[in-house]
Amino acid sequence: MILGIPVIDQHGLTQQTLRSLTQTVSDPTHFTVVIVDNNSDEPYKEENFKDLPFQVFVITNKKNVGYYYPLLDLYNRFPDELIGLVHNDIIFYEKGWDVRLKRYFQGDAKLGLVGLCGSNMVDILGGRGPNTMCFFRGEKGQTQSAGRRITDLQPACLLDSLFMMFNRNVIPALKIDNKIAPCHFYDKIWSLRTIESGYRVGVLGSEVDHIGGMTACGVEKFKLDSEKWLDEVGVKYDKEKLDPRTAVYNEAERRFLTEYREQKKMIPGIVNVYYDFIKLAK
Repeated sequence: MILGIPVIDQHGLTQQTLRSLTQTVSDPTHFTVVIVDNNSDEPYKEENFKDLPFQVFVITNKKNVGYYYPLLDLYNRFPDELIGLVHNDIIFYEKGWDVRLKRYFQGDAKLGLVGLCGSNMVDILGGRGPNTMCFFRGEKGQTQSAGRRITDLQPACLLDSLFMMFNRNVIPALKIDNKIAPCHFYDKIWSLRTIESGYRVGVLGSEVDHIGGMTACGVEKFKLDSEKWLDEVGVKYDKEKLDPRTAVYNEAERRFLTEYREQKKMIPGIVNVYYDFIKLAK
């Protein structure tokens, strides 16, 4: 299992996530963390993580490639069957969550993607509606009021990017390229693309805390990174009135809704208990 953590600086926050992993991962010989350093002012170094029970690699990027693009890099570098991404503001509490997660994938060849927060509904606005599911302890960050508490694996069609673990066979169907938005909405796009490719999406009720708003796009320098990305992909916006970070959000949302609401009519929709996706659009 490969778990990528895209980061920009925030060393203390990342260390907190790593500490929680050392306390909860039950099979460290089959678990690898890859820190994706998106051009931190203080670079991450592999030698600082040699004392952990699992292997830690550091990939150093000369620019911020965002939260989502690194999944393709991990896919190309590692042969593991399970490859995922996690925010660096997640704290894991369940001992053995890694083994439990593997068992779900091993028991269902069609399980393509599992998250720790998601919904079996996509509403008309592209949101998760009232059916968000998760298991937040609430000591730090978001509380359980963010959604209904679950402890097992539940069918879903939209996930939150705070944690996404893929069957590697799904990743080519995600259509990741160098024009992918650095953050926002690709968790939703990837969830629906996984379903389109014939695989299932689920939410695992594993106890965590999610501080929120702190990961790779939550630092001040992301404003400049947003300006660069918008220029690179040719997105026009009112530079006098609109923060480039908001323009990135708007562009990612436009891509999501254009493809899945306007063109493919998959919004609104719902997944039933048998993992069947049902379009509700007329």
